[in-house]
Amino acid sequence: LHEDQHILVCAKPGGLAMHPGSGITGATLVDEVRAYLGEVPEGEFKPAPAHRLDRETSGVVIVAKTRQAIVRLSEIFTESDARKTYLT
Repeated sequence: LHEDQHILVCAKPGGLAMHPGSGITGATLVDEVRAYLGEVPEGEFKPAPAHRLDRETSGVVIVAKTRQAIVRLSEIFTESDARKTYLT
C-alpha cells in the first residue's frame, strides 16, 4: 500500500500468521516481507512489524525497515491515541 525508506505498509490477508512460531507451518507475513525486501547483512536491523494482527484477521500492517522506524512507531503506538479500528 505504501513504501518508503523507513516503512512498508501492507495488507495482510486473513489466515496468514504474522511470525513463525510454535505450530506455524508455511509462509508468514515476516517471511514474505523479508523475501520481498531481500537479504539483510548479518548484524543489521531486520524488517519487523510494528504491531500484530491475529492470524485470522485481515488488515493493514506497518513494517519497520529501519531501527529508527521501529523505535518511533513503538512510541506512537504506546504513547499516543493511536488505536485499532475495525471495518464492518
